[in-house]
Amino acid sequence: MAKRGKKSAASLAVVPVVPGKRPEPPAELTEAQAEVWRAVVQTKPADWFTDDSHPLLVAYCKHVVTARQLGAAIDAFSTALLTDDEHVKRYDKLLAMRERETRAVLALARSMRLTQQSRYDAKRANTAASQTQARKPWEA
Repeated sequence: MAKRGKKSAASLAVVPVVPGKRPEPPAELTEAQAEVWRAVVQTKPADWFTDDSHPLLVAYCKHVVTARQLGAAIDAFSTALLTDDEHVKRYDKLLAMRERETRAVLALARSMRLTQQSRYDAKRANTAASQTQARKPWEA
């Protein structure tokens, strides 16, 4: 039964899932975040991400991009400046911020079953690892 009255902004932001078709990124995402969305969605079956998981995927994409931005800021930080207390505090703050983003990304990835851990139980992971042989340098 259809609801009466005005539709909420949240209901308008949800992109309906078409069976067999991967969901497109919502308009609220930046281009960098939309690229993460597309990359993640392509790794799973078309019906993996249902309407109820879209907010989690949106949050995941935003955290991934923020973590990348923080990583770039950390990489650009000159370690030669770490002799000054103010620079050490700023560097430490950036590292703490990146750690928080990484934890958020990991928690969201686990909840959406995106991690390798979710693909294998302990026995299958051990079997797969034991069957994988490292290539010898001269075989490269």
